[in-house]
Amino acid sequence: MTAKTIPILPSASFDETSRFYGALGFTERGRWPREYLILERPDGIELHFWHQPNVDPKRNDVACYVRFDSEHEARALYEEWARVPLSAGARLEPPIAREYGLLELALVDPNGNLVRIGGRLGV
Repeated sequence: MTAKTIPILPSASFDETSRFYGALGFTERGRWPREYLILERPDGIELHFWHQPNVDPKRNDVACYVRFDSEHEARALYEEWARVPLSAGARLEPPIAREYGLLELALVDPNGNLVRIGGRLGV
């Protein structure tokens, strides 16, 4: 059996969330207005969002982790995303080789959600 974990992040506006992540290669797989939004990339990264109109990006402490098998995959994603101008309040932090064997980068979206991405070093 294979399991898959999919984060559910808050979104103040599904239109804005879809536009932001659309620029990063995501497409909508499903939308239920004022309830739920599903986004997915061709590489299999899938993010779900629940409608939270009062989310405060400066106080939001929601995060998720996406792990690739290799550092090369994580670095390639960073290079792709680094070419995209991010909207106000969002930021992309460059990859760093960590002492625990992963190359990691981070994306903070306009809602304040942290999406940390990693890949195994040396693979």
